[in-house]
Order: sequence, then C-alpha cells, then structure tokens
Amino acid sequence: MTDASEKRRRAARERHARRQGVQLQKFNEGDFVLAATATGRSGHKLALVWRGPKRIVRALNDYTFEVQDIVAPFEVSTRHASRLQLYRDAARGLDEDLQEQAIYGEGGHLVEALRDCRLSPDTHLWEILVKWIGLDDIEASWEPAEVIR
Repeated sequence: MTDASEKRRRAARERHARRQGVQLQKFNEGDFVLAATATGRSGHKLALVWRGPKRIVRALNDYTFEVQDIVAPFEVSTRHASRLQLYRDAARGLDEDLQEQAIYGEGGHLVEALRDCRLSPDTHLWEILVKWIGLDDIEASWEPAEVIR
C-alpha cells in the first residue's frame, strides 16, 4: 500500500516540477480574448466553456483583467489570465463579423423585437413572442417572460 501512495506522490511532484516553467500569456487593454466559464465538473476535472470574443477594457494587475462583451448588454466581468485566450482574429478590429462571432460564441441570439405576450395554456405562466435578430419572422418564438432580460 505504501508503494502505491509513494508512486502517486512522486508522480504529483514530477507534474508540479514540469509546471514550474509555465508562464501565463500577457494581455493588453484593447486585446480581444476568449474567456472561460466554469460549467461544472466532468469527473475530477473542471469543465470550461470558452466564450467570446470579448475586449479587455482594464488591467487590474498583470494577471487580472476586466473584460467586456462586444455586443449588448456590454457586460463587464473580471477574469484571471489563466481563464483567457488571445482571440487570433483580433487584427480585424470590431466589425459586424466579429460581433456575429461573439453572439454565436455566447450560444444565443439577440432580440430584435418583443411582438406579443400571452398566458401559456400549458404552464399558465406569462410568455413573450420574441423576434430574433438575423432570423425570419416565422422563426419568432414564445419564450418564458422570466428569462427575457
């Protein structure tokens, strides 16, 4: 039994020694980045989802940054450099394609208009008919009022 635990400790020390040379990427204000969000655990590992691109708006220190969404509502969050990756197409600047990529990366659509409201016949909760930017009128959908922001 002590043989197995000694092997685990030795392996952990070796992993730690290999990581000693790891350096975090340096970021500057104005850089476009992807930001990781923890979504839970997969086994013993933390599961991350990369979202963005986002823009670095302020450096709090060398490794902590405020990043801002590049589409409405332009939310600002604080992220550590270990949870940021440089967005490789940043040289393109902020144009429509980059904004569309951000919308896609967030996994959602932007609201163009709220068309109607009703009391759902199934759930008896309020729903709103949402017209989505970039989708046809026929693709408007009834969404629970509580999730619309």
